[in-house]
Amino acid sequence: MITSLSKKILLLAYIALLVSYSSAIIGEWTVWTNAMDNRCIVTDGRYAWFGTAGGVVRLDPDNDEYTVFTNIDGIEGLDIVSLTIDSSGYLWYAASNGYVGFFDGYKWQSSDDLSRNGYFIKNIRYGTGYLWICTNKGLIKAEPVPDFFTVILFREYIEFIADLPAQSPTYDVVTKHDSIFLATDFGVICASLKSSLLISSNWKVLPLIYEKTDTSGTEVLHLPVASLTFHHDELWAGQYTQGTPSIWKLTDRFVPVCSTFTVSEPYIQSIDDTLWVLNKYGLNYYNEASDDFRSIPNDAPFPTFTGIVKIGDKKIVSGSYGYSNYYDSELHNHFLNLPWGTNFSDVTFNAPYVIVTTATNAVNIWDGENWRFIDFRIISSGYPSDIRNKLRSFFGCILTAAMDDRGTIWLGSWGLGILRIFPNMEFEFWTVENSDLSSSDASANFPVIPFLRRDPNGNIWVANLNSIDSKPLKVWNSNNVDDPHGSFGFSYPIPNGQITDLECKSDRVSIATIDGGAIIIHQGTLTGADHSSDDINIKLYGELPQKSLLSTTIDIENKVWFGSTDGLVYYDPMGFIIEVPMPNDLSSMVTSLSSDSYGNIWIGTTEGAAVLMPDGFYSTFKSTFSSDALVSDRTPLISDRIGFEYGTIPKGGIFTDGVSGDIWFCFEEGAVVLHSTYDADTTVTDLIVYPNPVIADRGILPTIHIGRAAADASLSIYTSSGQIVRHFERYWKGHDGVFLWDAKNESGELVAPGIYIFVASSDKGVAKSKVLIIR
Repeated sequence: MITSLSKKILLLAYIALLVSYSSAIIGEWTVWTNAMDNRCIVTDGRYAWFGTAGGVVRLDPDNDEYTVFTNIDGIEGLDIVSLTIDSSGYLWYAASNGYVGFFDGYKWQSSDDLSRNGYFIKNIRYGTGYLWICTNKGLIKAEPVPDFFTVILFREYIEFIADLPAQSPTYDVVTKHDSIFLATDFGVICASLKSSLLISSNWKVLPLIYEKTDTSGTEVLHLPVASLTFHHDELWAGQYTQGTPSIWKLTDRFVPVCSTFTVSEPYIQSIDDTLWVLNKYGLNYYNEASDDFRSIPNDAPFPTFTGIVKIGDKKIVSGSYGYSNYYDSELHNHFLNLPWGTNFSDVTFNAPYVIVTTATNAVNIWDGENWRFIDFRIISSGYPSDIRNKLRSFFGCILTAAMDDRGTIWLGSWGLGILRIFPNMEFEFWTVENSDLSSSDASANFPVIPFLRRDPNGNIWVANLNSIDSKPLKVWNSNNVDDPHGSFGFSYPIPNGQITDLECKSDRVSIATIDGGAIIIHQGTLTGADHSSDDINIKLYGELPQKSLLSTTIDIENKVWFGSTDGLVYYDPMGFIIEVPMPNDLSSMVTSLSSDSYGNIWIGTTEGAAVLMPDGFYSTFKSTFSSDALVSDRTPLISDRIGFEYGTIPKGGIFTDGVSGDIWFCFEEGAVVLHSTYDADTTVTDLIVYPNPVIADRGILPTIHIGRAAADASLSIYTSSGQIVRHFERYWKGHDGVFLWDAKNESGELVAPGIYIFVASSDKGVAKSKVLIIR
């Protein structure tokens, strides 16, 4: 018999501890982005440099080793659209969001001048002593000043070019023989570099004109230009209107080369005395003897190429799925050990695996050392076109994934139901027609599955958004995971069919919806037809301070936490509802919640993240790009907005398995992992102290750093005779987990010269060290 707990008391817990703050949790960081999607490539003669959708990658062609540079290294725009190298050997990058910066071989520096003024960058080239930047508003000429880089000095800005509209987009730029050439929507435009580029009459338009004839007559087309290059001292242009010649050459006017060659979105380069054409369908080269283009054979399953360089006797080609080496007249593809896709929407766990979904792209599986990804191209190889198209459509709308105990991967989609991929890579679709899934639209087979969760007992819980069978939550127990009609469906106690978050523990489930929350306590007995005989169902409709919930989690004390559009509350096992004040420097819109095995509650908001510790102290996290945080308070987080929205469904956010200590923060641009010391490792190591010894300079002692303390450790400082000098609670650690001591006692007085003992006590044990102070 289903019962309900009816006693619900609203308490406002304005306790001093709950509004106290500290610095961030100890731990190291990893940034995972879509750095396998290469947009461009350049070489400095030693390395190949890739501009990617997730930062910059440096490849050593001698051993195929690579390094990924992201915001954690100082890059302030992760979607890199173009790279160039100046005469000093500095590597310049341009990001689509308007950030421009350079790498001097040691560190990255960036400028947000263009970003703040609404520019979106298409290309960056170095030539004739200047940086030439193609943007959505025209061309920018900049003098690189890397030694004093605070602002790019925009010496000249083109707003009007010939008869083109003001602030017209430019896509590529080349300089040659004291002239400059631009790719635009209206053809190629050029000017002498000796003239003033601000005077429109100094510019000349070189149109690409094509007469297209069909049964309706002849149409004269003025073609847009996508890319430019000089080959054999002649200007070549690639244009991207389908059904017309792709490659054109300037003689006395532009004329098409090989008019039957009509590849889509060509990018042209002249490398090693050869004209290359790269696009999303492959790599081609121009055969001058036969006046045609030849395709290069390749073993890459995804022949999308974006650039080519030559280093020594090696040719390296960048692509949307890693890179390829060109030898023996063929291309040989290399995947990088990275996740694939953007929109990092969901993370689930089945130890030792972490399953990361990149919405509308792929499912990625991390085993702690290596990534494996599955997208429609990987799984559809060898199938007929109708199956390939069905898989393409499904992967174009995936939102969530989970792995069951048999190794089968479940994918949930927006409108196409569930795709189950077996360990042998065979697969099957579950839809309204062949399973217990229900449509969210009465007139169509349109099952929307925004959340899949595996609980510790191996049961698979499925959120079936706005299902017309009024059962928006379904569960396949561990014995029935292969039976599409073997689920249990829940309507009560869920207050609304639009589930916004779902958390599963071994004996209970919490559900957040747009109209309240729900808790199902099932005692772990989801077996048999009468699975609900000992369930306790709790419907929280109207009892919470805010009805529109975005997130939920269950902590180690079985308190159920809900994040709403305006605050944070929890429901304790006694039936009380406790409202918890949020930190002043964060938004009250709680987009994500997760809990770890130490009782910490990890909180994502639209203005940053926080962890609420069991003793009531908050530690807040701001992003690399935070506009309202001190530089010292920023972390490698990609954005202050934790997570994002897919339609009306919150995706991304904070995830943890509660065991490993890894905290996953997911954004549209990537995932950032905090490797905290909240894990099962009980090893205790000595503290690190620096400087040591501590020597006064003109009577002033430097600040003493004490590191490697456990996350839950406090720090006590003693004299060599055992007298207490100073005590720091655990929440006084900095972002890097280091305690700072100014060599003063509790009364604020400088301590005497001598040896001092540090003792850091935690649940793991006691870590010690000592320091010598000389004054």
